[in-house]
Amino acid sequence: MENTGIEIEKAGKANVSFREALRGYNKKDVNAYLEEMNLRFASAEENYKRTIANQRQTIEALEFKVETYDLLNAELENVKKTLAEKEKLLEENAKKIAQYERQIGEQNQQIAKYEEEKLNLERKLSQVIDEKANLAEANQILRDRLEEGEKIVSQQAAQLEMLSAENERLRESAKAASERQVGEDLPRKVGEVLIIAKEEADKMKEKASAEAEQIKAEAQEEAKRIIEQTKEEILVMREEARAKLEDALEQANKKLVAMSEEYVKGYTEYLRSVQGEFDEIIDKMREKSREINGRVESLRDIISEELKREYSRIDSEMDDDTGTATIPESEFAFGADIEDEKI
Repeated sequence: MENTGIEIEKAGKANVSFREALRGYNKKDVNAYLEEMNLRFASAEENYKRTIANQRQTIEALEFKVETYDLLNAELENVKKTLAEKEKLLEENAKKIAQYERQIGEQNQQIAKYEEEKLNLERKLSQVIDEKANLAEANQILRDRLEEGEKIVSQQAAQLEMLSAENERLRESAKAASERQVGEDLPRKVGEVLIIAKEEADKMKEKASAEAEQIKAEAQEEAKRIIEQTKEEILVMREEARAKLEDALEQANKKLVAMSEEYVKGYTEYLRSVQGEFDEIIDKMREKSREINGRVESLRDIISEELKREYSRIDSEMDDDTGTATIPESEFAFGADIEDEKI
C-alpha cells in the first residue's frame, strides 16, 4: 500500500507537471488511471465483502453457540431441580432406613428374648426328664424290693405249712403203726419224708425263682414302657414348644426379610436411577459450560480485535488510495467510458 501511494503521488506530480505544461490531461492517461483505480477499488470491495461475510458467519456461529449455551443452562437448571427432588427422596429414604433399623433392632431384641425363653424351656424340660427318670428308677427299686419280700414271705409260709402238714401226717402214722414196726420203719420213713420235703422245697424254690424272674421282666418292660411314654410326652411337649418358637421366629424373619427386601429394592432403584445418570450429566454440563464460556469470551475478544484492525486497515487503505477526497462509486463504475476531453 505504501508503494502504491508513492507511485500515485509520483504520478500525480508528473500529471501536474504535464497539466501545467499542456494545460490539461491526456484522455488515455486519465482513462488508464481511472480504470486502474476502479479495478483496485473493486478488488478492495470484494475483499471487504468476503471479510464482512466471514465475520457475519462467525457472528452467526457465536449467536448459535450462545443459544446452545442458554439451552444448556436451562437444561442444567432442570437437572438441578431434579437433583433437588432426588435429594429430598434420598432424605425420605434415609428416614425410612432409620425406621427400618429401629424395627430391626426391636425384632432382634424380641428374637433374643425368644431364644432365652427357648433355652429356659429346654433346661426345664431336661430337669423334668431327669427328675422323672430318677423317680421311675427309685419307684422300680422299691417295687422290686417289695416283690422280693412278698415272695420270700410267701415261700416261707408255704414251706411252713407244708412241713406242719407233713409233721402232722407223720405223727398220725407213727401212732397208728405197730410197736414192732416203729423201731424198723420210722428212720426210713423219716428219711423219705425229709428227701421228699427237700425235693418239694427245691421245686417250689425253682418255681418261685422263675416266677420272680418273669415278674421282674414284666416289671422292667412296664417300667420301660412308662419311661418311653414319658419320653414321648416330653418330646411332644418339646416339639410343640419348639414349633411355637420356630413359628414366632419365622414370622419375625419373614417380616424382617420383607422389610429388608423393600428397603434394598427401593434404595437400589434409587441409586440406579440417580447415581450414574446425574453424575455424568452434571460433569458434562459443567465441562460444556466452561468450554462454551471460554470459547465465547475468546471469540468475542478475537472478533473485537479483528474488527478493529479491519476497520483501521480499511480506513487506512481508503485514505491511501483516495487521498483526502473520496471518489463516488458512480465514477468508479463509469470511469472507463469517459470520452476525450480536457478536465
